[in-house]
Amino acid sequence: MNIKRMKIILTATALTLVTACSKKDNAEPSVPLSKDALLGKWNIISNRTIKSTGETVLSDNTNTDFANSYFDFRNNDSVYQRDKTDYDTSHYAISNSQIILTRKMGNPNISNVLQLTKSKLVVSETFEDEYMGQPISYQYIYTFNR
Repeated sequence: MNIKRMKIILTATALTLVTACSKKDNAEPSVPLSKDALLGKWNIISNRTIKSTGETVLSDNTNTDFANSYFDFRNNDSVYQRDKTDYDTSHYAISNSQIILTRKMGNPNISNVLQLTKSKLVVSETFEDEYMGQPISYQYIYTFNR
């Protein structure tokens, strides 16, 4: 390899390293799940639904039609929910990395917190069912912001 080519390669490598190291990380830092971190109004941005059986994904859809939809976590362990024109109130609790919503009727919904920053919340819920003798799994991934 000649000297001129070697200088070009070294210069390009150095510029790449300087550029890569100087880029600012604009990602908002994660915060630990706590009542204080959760309090307030979270607007629903999207709901991704993944339907699968075993390792086979049957469908993977994302819904972003959530105008005027939110969860409002209050200090009294209540969460006020609005889904477009429907309203609901639930009790919530925090356990490790989970948010547990308990409605007046039905089983509690347990949401695993995948991401939490001051302005973004991503949770996942999984439900098992059966269709024509086949086990079916539904995973719902909700994204919120404020």
